[in-house]
Amino acid sequence: IEKLKAEQAPNSNTAINISAENTENLTETDKFAREFFSTVNALNQSGTMDQATVDKLSGSLAEHIKNSTPRKIFTLADIKVSSGDDFQSIQNYNDALNNVFGKYNLSYTAIDVFQKFIGDGNTINAGALTELDPIILQLNQKIDGLVKMEVPQSVALLHLDFINGLEKVAENPKPAEKEQATAKKAGEKPEAAEKKQEEKTQKDGEKTAEKKQQKETVEKKQEEAGKKKKKKEKVKLEKVRKSPEVKRLMELVKQKRKRPVFRGRFGKRKIRKKSVEKWNKWRKPRGIDIKRKKEDGAWPRPGYGALREIKGIHPSGFAEVMVSNPSQLSGIGKNIAVRISAGVGRKKRLEIARQANKQGIHVLNY
Repeated sequence: IEKLKAEQAPNSNTAINISAENTENLTETDKFAREFFSTVNALNQSGTMDQATVDKLSGSLAEHIKNSTPRKIFTLADIKVSSGDDFQSIQNYNDALNNVFGKYNLSYTAIDVFQKFIGDGNTINAGALTELDPIILQLNQKIDGLVKMEVPQSVALLHLDFINGLEKVAENPKPAEKEQATAKKAGEKPEAAEKKQEEKTQKDGEKTAEKKQQKETVEKKQEEAGKKKKKKEKVKLEKVRKSPEVKRLMELVKQKRKRPVFRGRFGKRKIRKKSVEKWNKWRKPRGIDIKRKKEDGAWPRPGYGALREIKGIHPSGFAEVMVSNPSQLSGIGKNIAVRISAGVGRKKRLEIARQANKQGIHVLNY
């Protein structure tokens, strides 16, 4: 500063304001040093370094040093480095570490505190940050324990770096203090800021309760008006035990030979294509002009038919009977299954299904 005083030009009155704001990832000391020397350099180049400027610069520097908390940095002289470096020394060091970290242990961590602080994302609980104080106190106690323990020479540097890392974490400003500083800067007291936050939380809770009440009211009105759909009633069909005769017929149906497709209407082949279903139905060719070819398929004749006893038998082995009301179920045997007619409504279908369950009759299409 004395050198700058000799080089500066007189008759200058420039206000100095040392700021520690910087967007780079620097420590507070690095930020202050960069701002301080850039300010001095700018004043020197502009030729405005006079006695008043130097006095203001000195006062600003002294104020910053007074307000800033110097960071504590541990050296090898601060820890106890043992001369022994054998297996027993390493084992004793490991036991001492476990003792330090086992002695100071809380039931919650800083992450749990910040989760309480954030809450549900809409409201912030500033009072939860006071729970960080025991964590910081516990961290300082761990640092004291690490400094006092004996460290083997081979791990002394790693141990020292670890202690300095913990010290750096412990010296960071608490979020609660930052919140109070922000409130103070905005012209509010910390108590006023907390009260404002509580009022906001209360209003949000009232809005949520109001929305829930509105939803319940709408649902109640829909129920009264009959707009809510009722669940369709269903009848669970009981499994019918098959008789030996039904099982025998079911095996015969499975063994039935697959018959070929019998096609008719062989004339006008460009119009009556095989891909169209209606031209695949069997029609006996009549007339002298219709010529049947080999690729037109097989000709129906005796031998293609199924066994007489399995004609009209369902693949399940039951014989089929069509019913359209519950009264038609009377007199139906156990080897017969019923098929409900397509035109029967839901109400009557339920009655038929209940009656079939009572009589032990198998229903094919309920």
